[in-house]
Amino acid sequence: MTCANCQRQLVSVSLGQIEVLHCPNCGGSFFEENEINRLSLSQAKKLAAGKKTNFISGKTKLCPKDNFPLRAIQEESIPQFVTLLRCEKCRGIFAFAEDLVNFKKAQETKLNFFRTWHIPLPSLKSVLVYSFLILTAASALFSFGTINIRQSLQTQADEVVKSIKISQVDKTTVVYFVTKTAFQSEVIFLNQATGQEMRKIISEKPSKTHFLTISDILSSESISLQIILTSGSNRIETKPIPFVAN
Repeated sequence: MTCANCQRQLVSVSLGQIEVLHCPNCGGSFFEENEINRLSLSQAKKLAAGKKTNFISGKTKLCPKDNFPLRAIQEESIPQFVTLLRCEKCRGIFAFAEDLVNFKKAQETKLNFFRTWHIPLPSLKSVLVYSFLILTAASALFSFGTINIRQSLQTQADEVVKSIKISQVDKTTVVYFVTKTAFQSEVIFLNQATGQEMRKIISEKPSKTHFLTISDILSSESISLQIILTSGSNRIETKPIPFVAN
Protein backbone atom coordinates (compact mmCIF):
# COMPACT_ATOMS: atom_id res chain seq x y z
CA MET A 1 0.00 0.00 0.00
CA THR A 2 1.14 3.55 -0.68
CA CYS A 3 0.90 6.72 1.44
CA ALA A 4 -2.20 8.85 0.87
CA ASN A 5 -0.02 11.96 0.99
CA CYS A 6 3.30 11.31 -0.76
CA GLN A 7 2.61 7.95 -2.45
CA ARG A 8 5.67 6.32 -0.89
CA GLN A 9 5.44 2.71 0.25
CA LEU A 10 3.87 2.25 3.68
CA VAL A 11 5.56 -0.02 6.20
CA SER A 12 3.91 -1.98 8.99
CA VAL A 13 4.90 -0.77 12.46
CA SER A 14 4.08 -2.81 15.57
CA LEU A 15 3.09 -0.68 18.55
CA GLY A 16 2.05 -2.85 21.46
CA GLN A 17 -1.04 -4.76 20.40
CA ILE A 18 -1.76 -2.74 17.25
CA GLU A 19 -0.21 -2.67 13.80
CA VAL A 20 -0.01 0.69 12.03
CA LEU A 21 0.71 1.35 8.37
CA HIS A 22 3.24 4.16 8.47
CA CYS A 23 5.05 6.32 5.93
CA PRO A 24 8.71 6.80 6.94
CA ASN A 25 9.00 9.66 4.44
CA CYS A 26 6.26 12.19 5.43
CA GLY A 27 5.30 10.57 8.74
CA GLY A 28 1.67 9.89 7.82
CA SER A 29 -0.05 6.90 9.43
CA PHE A 30 -3.06 4.82 8.44
CA PHE A 31 -5.21 3.13 11.09
CA GLU A 32 -7.82 0.44 10.69
CA GLU A 33 -11.32 1.28 11.97
CA ASN A 34 -11.23 2.47 15.62
CA GLU A 35 -7.52 1.59 16.04
CA ILE A 36 -6.44 5.22 16.46
CA ASN A 37 -8.19 5.28 19.84
CA ARG A 38 -5.83 2.60 21.17
CA LEU A 39 -2.69 4.58 20.37
CA SER A 40 -0.92 6.39 23.22
CA LEU A 41 0.63 9.85 23.08
CA SER A 42 4.14 8.42 23.44
CA GLN A 43 3.49 6.05 20.52
CA ALA A 44 2.20 8.94 18.40
CA LYS A 45 5.37 10.90 19.14
CA LYS A 46 7.44 7.88 18.20
CA LEU A 47 5.72 7.66 14.82
CA ALA A 48 6.18 11.38 14.17
CA ALA A 49 9.84 11.48 15.17
CA GLY A 50 11.30 9.70 12.15
CA LYS A 51 9.69 11.61 9.29
CA LYS A 52 12.00 12.98 6.60
CA THR A 53 9.88 15.72 5.04
CA ASN A 54 7.10 18.18 5.86
CA PHE A 55 5.61 17.78 2.38
CA ILE A 56 1.81 17.80 2.19
CA SER A 57 0.27 17.10 -1.19
CA GLY A 58 -2.44 19.41 -2.49
CA LYS A 59 -4.12 16.53 -4.30
CA THR A 60 -7.18 14.62 -3.08
CA LYS A 61 -6.01 12.04 -0.55
CA LEU A 62 -7.01 8.46 -1.39
CA CYS A 63 -7.35 5.60 1.05
CA PRO A 64 -4.26 3.33 0.92
CA LYS A 65 -6.51 0.30 1.40
CA ASP A 66 -9.27 0.74 -1.20
CA ASN A 67 -8.42 3.95 -3.11
CA PHE A 68 -11.58 5.76 -1.91
CA PRO A 69 -11.33 9.55 -1.27
CA LEU A 70 -10.51 10.48 2.32
CA ARG A 71 -12.67 13.11 4.02
CA ALA A 72 -11.89 15.31 7.01
CA ILE A 73 -13.65 14.14 10.16
CA GLN A 74 -15.73 16.66 12.09
CA GLU A 75 -16.57 15.28 15.52
CA GLU A 76 -16.53 16.75 19.03
CA SER A 77 -13.56 14.54 19.95
CA ILE A 78 -11.33 16.27 17.38
CA PRO A 79 -10.04 19.81 18.11
CA GLN A 80 -10.58 22.45 15.45
CA PHE A 81 -6.83 22.70 14.84
CA VAL A 82 -6.46 18.98 14.07
CA THR A 83 -7.21 17.27 10.74
CA LEU A 84 -7.91 13.55 10.59
CA LEU A 85 -9.02 11.96 7.30
CA ARG A 86 -11.42 9.00 7.11
CA CYS A 87 -12.33 6.58 4.33
CA GLU A 88 -16.10 6.28 4.03
CA LYS A 89 -15.77 2.73 2.69
CA CYS A 90 -13.45 0.91 5.12
CA ARG A 91 -13.66 3.56 7.90
CA GLY A 92 -9.88 3.64 8.20
CA ILE A 93 -8.21 6.88 9.31
CA PHE A 94 -5.16 8.64 7.87
CA ALA A 95 -3.32 11.13 10.07
CA PHE A 96 -0.39 13.44 9.39
CA ALA A 97 2.39 13.26 11.99
CA GLU A 98 1.73 16.57 13.77
CA ASP A 99 -2.04 16.13 13.69
CA LEU A 100 -1.74 12.68 15.23
CA VAL A 101 0.40 14.00 18.09
CA ASN A 102 -1.88 16.99 18.65
CA PHE A 103 -4.97 14.76 18.65
CA LYS A 104 -3.49 12.42 21.27
CA LYS A 105 -2.39 15.43 23.35
CA ALA A 106 -5.91 16.88 23.23
CA GLN A 107 -7.42 13.48 24.05
CA GLU A 108 -5.13 13.09 27.06
CA THR A 109 -5.75 16.68 28.20
CA LYS A 110 -9.51 16.19 28.04
CA LEU A 111 -9.39 12.97 30.06
CA ASN A 112 -7.11 14.58 32.66
CA PHE A 113 -9.49 17.53 32.85
CA PHE A 114 -12.44 15.33 33.79
CA ARG A 115 -10.32 13.41 36.30
CA THR A 116 -9.02 16.61 37.92
CA TRP A 117 -12.49 18.13 38.31
CA HIS A 118 -14.06 14.77 39.28
CA ILE A 119 -16.59 15.22 36.49
CA PRO A 120 -18.14 12.13 34.88
CA LEU A 121 -17.30 11.79 31.20
CA PRO A 122 -20.42 12.93 29.23
CA SER A 123 -19.96 10.23 26.58
CA LEU A 124 -17.18 8.25 24.95
CA LYS A 125 -17.72 10.10 21.68
CA SER A 126 -16.44 13.26 23.38
CA VAL A 127 -12.93 11.75 23.50
CA LEU A 128 -12.91 8.92 20.93
CA VAL A 129 -13.07 8.94 17.15
CA TYR A 130 -15.85 6.44 16.66
CA SER A 131 -17.32 4.72 13.65
CA PHE A 132 -20.73 3.08 13.47
CA LEU A 133 -20.32 1.57 16.91
CA ILE A 134 -22.82 2.81 19.46
CA LEU A 135 -20.67 4.15 22.28
CA THR A 136 -22.21 5.13 25.58
CA ALA A 137 -20.98 6.01 29.04
CA ALA A 138 -22.58 5.99 32.43
CA SER A 139 -25.08 8.83 32.81
CA ALA A 140 -23.43 12.05 33.95
CA LEU A 141 -24.91 13.95 36.85
CA PHE A 142 -23.81 17.57 37.04
CA SER A 143 -24.37 19.59 40.21
CA PHE A 144 -23.37 22.95 38.82
CA GLY A 145 -24.40 25.50 36.21
CA THR A 146 -27.55 23.97 34.74
CA ILE A 147 -29.86 26.02 32.56
CA ASN A 148 -33.64 25.99 32.60
CA ILE A 149 -35.20 27.43 29.46
CA ARG A 150 -38.03 28.95 31.51
CA GLN A 151 -35.67 31.16 33.46
CA SER A 152 -35.02 34.73 32.36
CA LEU A 153 -32.30 35.09 29.76
CA GLN A 154 -30.11 37.03 32.18
CA THR A 155 -30.44 34.36 34.87
CA GLN A 156 -29.56 31.67 32.36
CA ALA A 157 -26.50 33.62 31.26
CA ASP A 158 -25.39 34.09 34.87
CA GLU A 159 -25.73 30.34 35.49
CA VAL A 160 -23.54 29.57 32.49
CA VAL A 161 -20.82 31.91 33.78
CA LYS A 162 -20.88 30.16 37.17
CA SER A 163 -20.46 26.76 35.51
CA ILE A 164 -17.52 27.58 33.24
CA LYS A 165 -14.36 25.61 33.96
CA ILE A 166 -11.08 26.73 32.41
CA SER A 167 -7.94 24.61 32.71
CA GLN A 168 -4.52 24.83 31.07
CA VAL A 169 -2.12 21.96 30.46
CA ASP A 170 1.16 22.93 28.79
CA LYS A 171 0.03 25.03 25.80
CA THR A 172 -3.49 23.63 25.57
CA THR A 173 -6.42 25.34 27.30
CA VAL A 174 -9.79 23.74 27.94
CA VAL A 175 -13.13 25.57 28.27
CA TYR A 176 -16.00 23.47 29.60
CA PHE A 177 -19.56 24.04 30.83
CA VAL A 178 -22.91 22.26 30.86
CA THR A 179 -26.47 23.31 30.17
CA LYS A 180 -29.69 21.58 31.14
CA THR A 181 -31.26 22.45 27.78
CA ALA A 182 -29.46 21.54 24.57
CA PHE A 183 -27.92 24.56 22.83
CA GLN A 184 -25.58 25.32 20.00
CA SER A 185 -22.66 27.27 21.42
CA GLU A 186 -19.77 29.46 20.44
CA VAL A 187 -17.27 31.65 22.25
CA ILE A 188 -15.87 35.08 21.48
CA PHE A 189 -12.36 35.89 22.72
CA LEU A 190 -11.43 39.56 22.99
CA ASN A 191 -7.89 40.83 23.53
CA GLN A 192 -8.41 43.90 25.72
CA ALA A 193 -5.02 45.36 24.76
CA THR A 194 -5.28 45.09 20.98
CA GLY A 195 -9.04 44.92 20.48
CA GLN A 196 -8.57 41.79 18.37
CA GLU A 197 -11.59 39.45 18.43
CA MET A 198 -11.63 35.73 17.70
CA ARG A 199 -14.75 33.58 17.44
CA LYS A 200 -14.73 29.78 17.83
CA ILE A 201 -17.53 27.23 17.54
CA ILE A 202 -17.90 25.01 20.63
CA SER A 203 -20.98 22.87 19.91
CA GLU A 204 -22.07 23.01 16.27
CA LYS A 205 -25.07 20.79 17.05
CA PRO A 206 -27.38 21.29 20.07
CA SER A 207 -25.74 19.75 23.12
CA LYS A 208 -25.89 19.86 26.90
CA THR A 209 -22.14 19.45 27.33
CA HIS A 210 -19.86 22.07 25.80
CA PHE A 211 -16.14 21.38 25.53
CA LEU A 212 -13.48 23.29 23.60
CA THR A 213 -9.73 22.64 23.45
CA ILE A 214 -7.61 25.59 22.33
CA SER A 215 -3.93 25.75 21.42
CA ASP A 216 -3.70 29.15 19.71
CA ILE A 217 -4.91 31.30 22.62
CA LEU A 218 -3.25 31.10 26.04
CA SER A 219 -5.26 32.01 29.11
CA SER A 220 -4.56 35.56 30.21
CA GLU A 221 -6.06 38.36 32.32
CA SER A 222 -5.89 40.60 29.24
CA ILE A 223 -8.24 38.31 27.28
CA SER A 224 -11.96 37.99 27.96
CA LEU A 225 -14.39 35.35 26.75
CA GLN A 226 -18.11 35.56 26.10
CA ILE A 227 -20.35 32.54 25.53
CA ILE A 228 -23.15 32.69 22.94
CA LEU A 229 -25.93 30.06 23.15
CA THR A 230 -28.64 29.58 20.54
CA SER A 231 -31.69 27.31 20.39
CA GLY A 232 -34.19 28.11 17.67
CA SER A 233 -35.16 31.75 18.22
CA ASN A 234 -33.64 31.82 21.72
CA ARG A 235 -30.26 33.49 22.02
CA ILE A 236 -28.32 33.90 25.24
CA GLU A 237 -25.18 36.00 25.64
CA THR A 238 -23.13 35.81 28.80
CA LYS A 239 -21.24 38.76 30.21
CA PRO A 240 -17.50 38.73 29.33
CA ILE A 241 -15.25 37.09 31.91
CA PRO A 242 -11.44 36.86 32.14
CA PHE A 243 -9.97 33.97 30.19
CA VAL A 244 -7.99 32.65 33.14
CA ALA A 245 -7.52 29.05 34.29
CA ASN A 246 -9.56 28.23 37.41
